[in-house]
Order: sequence, then structure tokens, then C-alpha cells
Amino acid sequence: YSQALSLTAAGYTPPSPVFSLTGTLPGGLGFLTDTLSGTPTVVGSFPLTAKAVDANGFAATQAYTLAVNDTTAPVITPAITGTLGANGWYTSDVTVSWTVVDNESTVTSQLNCTSTSITADTSGTALTCQATSSGGTTSQTVTIKRDTAAPTASSAVTTGTLGSNGWYVSDVTVTTIGSDALSGISSCTAAQTVSSDTTGTS
Repeated sequence: YSQALSLTAAGYTPPSPVFSLTGTLPGGLGFLTDTLSGTPTVVGSFPLTAKAVDANGFAATQAYTLAVNDTTAPVITPAITGTLGANGWYTSDVTVSWTVVDNESTVTSQLNCTSTSITADTSGTALTCQATSSGGTTSQTVTIKRDTAAPTASSAVTTGTLGSNGWYVSDVTVTTIGSDALSGISSCTAAQTVSSDTTGTS
């Protein structure tokens, strides 16, 4: 950013200028360089106005340059809303939004940083936001896993001697079998044993 003030009177040599600098630079960073003396001064303001006037009202001319010192790319923060189940799986619709901040310079571009909703089951959908400022380019990626379908469960007799009419004539072991094609099974009921006579045990 630069601003120059050029007001001189014909045939008059102006005095050494005294400047009043006002305004705010994003992040409050940068340096102001006196282009005549070459002396840099650390400031946190933008030279929106500059005046150099003596007691007679004559003005001097001086040019200033303000440079922003941005060495870091924008900071990208994801926000995820949804019902989180076990092992990183979401059990509802999921919305991913992004916050992009650069306190040192203006963010000049954003790619895929709008809010996105995941409304179908998925084993892993990657969403990436990319942003650029004068400090560089950065990106952030999140992967959403969504499974809203409950597993299926069944049981089977794995040991036992079957007699007549559906009656067992020995101890019986029943094993639970679970199935889930997307997120898999995290736990099943342990095998159960019937070791005493019964007219019917569930």
C-alpha cells in the first residue's frame, strides 16, 4: 500500500515534513518506510492521510510505503455437526462447515469451503477446504463416515444333540451371529448354554 502527498508552492522551499498517519492495517502488522531517509519504522497503521505544513500554511511532499509482513497461510478450522456413534461413525446426517482466518493479510481465494451436508451412508467421504492469502496456500481435509442402518442379528445352535420333535437330549449352545456390510460389527452377545431341562427357553 502507498500514498503520496504533493502540495508545494511555486518558488518556495518547504520545511522538513511532519506527518500524521491514521488507519488500521489488518492484523496490525507491517513496517512504514521513509523513502527519503530510508529509515524503517514499525507501525500498525495504514497511511490514509499524510500532512506536512509549516506555520505559513505551506506544505511539503513526502512518500511512504507500507508493506504487510505475512509469512503464514490462512488458518482453516472445520466444524462438524451430527450424531457421532462408535469408532468415528456418524449415525445421522452430517454437516461440515469451515472457518477461514488470516490475521495478517486478506484471504484472496477459497476453494470448496462452503458448508456441505452428508445425507447418505458412506464408508468415508473426504471434504477439503483450500484457502490462499499473501502468506501462502493451505488446505484442511476431514473424512466423514456415516452408517444409519442397524446391523442384523441371528442365532444358531452350534452344539447339542437333537432328538425327536425339536427336543434336545443334551446341553445346547446357542451362538449369536451379527452382520453389518458398512461399518462392521463391534460386539455380539456371547454364546449361551442351556444345561437344564426346560419346556422352552428363549
